[in-house]
Amino acid sequence: GALGDCWFMSSIAVVASKPELVRKLTLTSELNPAGVYVLRLCKDGVWKTVIVDDLLPCDEHDRPIFAKAHGKQLWVCLLEKAHAKLYGSYHALRTGCASEGLVSLTGFPTQTLKFKQSWISYWNFLRPF
Repeated sequence: GALGDCWFMSSIAVVASKPELVRKLTLTSELNPAGVYVLRLCKDGVWKTVIVDDLLPCDEHDRPIFAKAHGKQLWVCLLEKAHAKLYGSYHALRTGCASEGLVSLTGFPTQTLKFKQSWISYWNFLRPF
């Protein structure tokens, strides 16, 4: 999408590999004719219920501008919209770290490890002489 929240999208991709986690986040699990959905996200260590509608920002071809899912899955776009609502706007999601997204989606603390060795020197180490 056009937003630049790849850090949050990568967190969603991790959660997507565990359908039971997705079910815990999407409290409205069926297509709602009224277009209202209830989701849960963790902010500042507290689980928050967020209500969003299915009116998504779209381009001139009626494609979502921001998050896009394969097929006709709506939950990814709704989760991004709920996250934007929780933090005040889509613009508020422009910068972040995948670890922050994982906290929002799982409620668990994360730890980031930084390695001293760069990938280039690591690659040179692995190459045969």
